[in-house]
Amino acid sequence: AGEMSTNMAGHGDVILPWQKIEQLTPIANKLTHIVMFENPLDFTHCLRLLLRGYNKAGLYSSVTRDVLDCDTDDPTIFSPPIVLDAVGEHDQVIRNKTSDIYLETNQRWSLPDEEFTPASNKLSAVWPSLRHGLYNWKVISADSIRHWAYVTPQHALRYSDYDCDSPEVLSCGLTKENFVNIPGLTLKHGRRYHICVHADQTVLHFETFDQTLPEVDTCSNGITVDQTPPSPGQVW
Repeated sequence: AGEMSTNMAGHGDVILPWQKIEQLTPIANKLTHIVMFENPLDFTHCLRLLLRGYNKAGLYSSVTRDVLDCDTDDPTIFSPPIVLDAVGEHDQVIRNKTSDIYLETNQRWSLPDEEFTPASNKLSAVWPSLRHGLYNWKVISADSIRHWAYVTPQHALRYSDYDCDSPEVLSCGLTKENFVNIPGLTLKHGRRYHICVHADQTVLHFETFDQTLPEVDTCSNGITVDQTPPSPGQVW
């Protein structure tokens, strides 16, 4: 018997449900199987396929393989989101509290897009690739939103999808920075939140040329609140 899943490099999270392989096709002394997904994969992260095989005693072993070459230097293979969810340092005294994040102007953000936060009242995000200089932002959350990492949504979530007075919107604001910290929220354990950004078309004037930056209307792929207390360890 065998099972398959998609496994993200770095964290090792199983991000799609296990599927049991019912039929294997023998070709040239090899067994083959075609992997099918409900939606196209979104290569904002390194994705791996995980295959697990069992023996009659119930013991198993697993092997993984990159869906695309995770060690490639080709920037067209992986396209990180424009808006990255971020999490500050965890407070060592107050559980579910995180510090603010900060990004210098025109600086690179070296941390990956976050999937989980322990915070109970704060969200943060960065958009290091934008140069517009003025951004509207909002926090959106609703059970009907299906805008996840790793798979391409049928209808991408946008800043303009909801007005600031809509029940799906928790907070709105304006900033000149390429990051935002949003305190004072009431975040629910297990719920997913999206930070959306809008910037008007902008013309940057340089000494010898002008550069037109297109309008931006996009959202992060979301971050899930996980307030599960850490499990106590044992020292022997």
